[in-house]
Amino acid sequence: MLSVKRNWLNYIFTIAVIVLMTGIAEYCREPEIIFPEIAALAAGALSAPEQIWRVNRSRMFCYIAVCSILGVIVVRYLPFGYWGQMVSAFAAGQMIFLCSKTTFAPMISAAVLPVLLQTDTWIYPVSAVGLTALICILQLISAKAGAHLSESYQPLPAVSADRVKNSCIRILCMAVLSAGVLPLGWKFCVAPPLLVAFTEMSEKSVKPGRSAKIAILITLCAAEGALCRLLIAEKADLPLAAAAFAAAVLFLLAMRTMKLWTPPAGAMAILPMLIGTDQILWYPVQVFGGSVVLILAASVFFRRKSPA
Repeated sequence: MLSVKRNWLNYIFTIAVIVLMTGIAEYCREPEIIFPEIAALAAGALSAPEQIWRVNRSRMFCYIAVCSILGVIVVRYLPFGYWGQMVSAFAAGQMIFLCSKTTFAPMISAAVLPVLLQTDTWIYPVSAVGLTALICILQLISAKAGAHLSESYQPLPAVSADRVKNSCIRILCMAVLSAGVLPLGWKFCVAPPLLVAFTEMSEKSVKPGRSAKIAILITLCAAEGALCRLLIAEKADLPLAAAAFAAAVLFLLAMRTMKLWTPPAGAMAILPMLIGTDQILWYPVQVFGGSVVLILAASVFFRRKSPA
């Protein structure tokens, strides 16, 4: 495991990518360029003391590309209504994740995010792919500089019946929860990073105490991201990139302080940079509610560790 002193370069890389992404989106007036999951990728592939997922750079790039394109296709061409599109995108992401022979769950967020926000422009997948490529390049530079562990990837075994069953249970849980919250306008209860956290927790055994810490961290990062957007970008009228910078620093500090490297929490901190100002105040509340329900579902339905 790398020491914190040797990890400073990766913190800088993580913050720089987030600020660059937000700055370009603001300058071009194209909010679809903002891909919140890039914060999760940076946190897991760069800032974490050790590699979070069993995946290599080529697979990370390919699965983000496939899933981000899939999400836009669902919005543009699937006539199932909002709930149907959400469930379809999540189910498709689950199937790709299941067959990927990786534990790289952020690919699911790449498929669901455009549906959540009803993004039908190809700018989104182009941005997601380009930013993921940048993360891969920075990870390679970091490894060459001795500030990151060298890439090591061992594919998961072939798909088992238990993992197929677990994926079906996750789809059912998401379908039921979204059917209850989407008609009320509480769409951030099923925000894509929450669905990623749900998938990751259900793929491995997580003790109740750690589950509670994850819910606290996710909600804390969502709240600080919303606060940075309100105080820095809206009240102080500073660039959105400044708010993203503050949010990135705070979520890295929260993860380091709590010693809990949960990449979806980083994405929750950056998502407020993309949503409407009228939604920001209720955003952390919805995230908290969704995280509690999904973590409880993971605890109830996935008590045993899934086979690798």
